[in-house]
This record gives sequence, C-alpha cells and structure tokens, in this order.
Amino acid sequence: MYGRYSRQLGEFAKLEGLKAQEKRRLKEEKARKKELRGYQATGVVYDSLQLRDYVVLNAKNLSNKINLFN
Repeated sequence: MYGRYSRQLGEFAKLEGLKAQEKRRLKEEKARKKELRGYQATGVVYDSLQLRDYVVLNAKNLSNKINLFN
C-alpha cells in the first residue's frame, strides 16, 4: 500500500512540475512576443527605435520649456 502511494505521489509531483514548467514557458513566450511586437499606445504601434526617438524628442522639448522659465 505504501509503495503504491509513493508511486502515485511521485507521478503527481512530476505532472504538477510539468504543468508549472509549461505555464512558466507560455508566460515567458507571451512576454517575448509582446516585446517583439513593439510598444503599442493609443492605437499607434512604435518599434523600439521610433519609441526612443519619440522619448528623446519630448525630453528635449521639455528641457527647452524648463529653460524658458529659468
């Protein structure tokens, strides 16, 4: 009886481990796909270079506005 319980417990642990591993893999894959798609905001999709240029441009504009007040 104890041997059957141990075997079933081992099989259960193995299956639960595989389920957790698959769940983690799917989560990582989803994050990777999202990263490769680019940044999406307000219906506009930016790739990483466009987004960087947009951020740099806005930072320069903000810097110029701050300098106007000083």
